[in-house]
Amino acid sequence: MTKPVKIDLLIQAVSELFNIKIEIDQSPCIIDVHLNDDILFVEVAAGLNREKIEIMKYKILQIKEIHHTDIMKILIMFTDINSQENLNSLLVTFFDYVVSLSQTPFNLIKILTTSDTIRDIVKSIPKYNNIQITTDFMEAMENFGKVDVFAYGDELDDIKNNIITQISSEKTDGPAVLHFERDKVSTYDRNGINEKFTISIIDDDLSILEYMATVLAAQEHYNVNTYDSGEYFIKDLQKHPPDLIFLDLMMPEMNGFEVMKYLKENNNNIPVVVVTALTQKDAVIEAQKYGIKSFISKPLKSDFLIKKAEELLKSDF
Repeated sequence: MTKPVKIDLLIQAVSELFNIKIEIDQSPCIIDVHLNDDILFVEVAAGLNREKIEIMKYKILQIKEIHHTDIMKILIMFTDINSQENLNSLLVTFFDYVVSLSQTPFNLIKILTTSDTIRDIVKSIPKYNNIQITTDFMEAMENFGKVDVFAYGDELDDIKNNIITQISSEKTDGPAVLHFERDKVSTYDRNGINEKFTISIIDDDLSILEYMATVLAAQEHYNVNTYDSGEYFIKDLQKHPPDLIFLDLMMPEMNGFEVMKYLKENNNNIPVVVVTALTQKDAVIEAQKYGIKSFISKPLKSDFLIKKAEELLKSDF
């Protein structure tokens, strides 16, 4: 069995080993969970699936363990959710896990959706009908006290097109793998020398480049390669393929957008963390068009830098 492990193949193997029949829910569903700043984003697309809801709880627990913090704010984003069998009960199970694991007060949980079906069902659940539901991303963020929203767009369409995980571009860039055999998963391979991950850092600011490299190289699980230009990184990519990329956007000659375009055009699904300034809101929105969902802001903090790398790579420790 190869990594990333697919749920249905794992259950099939166990079923055959013990000669017992195990039924699993294989209905379409994508669930992605990631922490950005102090907000936990829970993205649900294409439907709900009880197996993926079960596994979601381990991802939430891993994120809490990695960041050593309680989750105080949650934004749940539903897209392309239509009526399906047992949707009511699946939503109750979904919310029970999210709320119980995070211990987040209801007033700090927001739901972003354009689905009348989701809205009606949530409003019909007595214990959850006070959770705020909105179609306006900026409204949700402002209610969280996020006035300077540097990493997200202004319109709901930006969220649906650039943030919500789509079936055609699903990645395995989080601590827990939520895939079935039929799901499309990323194809990057671990560069496993001495059981270490390889991280590439691309930034034309040599002081930032040296700082990030020093912080990450001090961790026993990482080999770090540095590049002061996007062009240099692309030329070295085949020789030294990384497991994770930290990428500055604003560089001369070949900038970060051109690097992302090259990776996308060559079907290279290495997870990318964009390193950006708080004032570069428009640039980050543009980066999301390439499927980028992970950001860290300048000035950089060493503990957050380490946690971001650990969050994206921990599933293979």
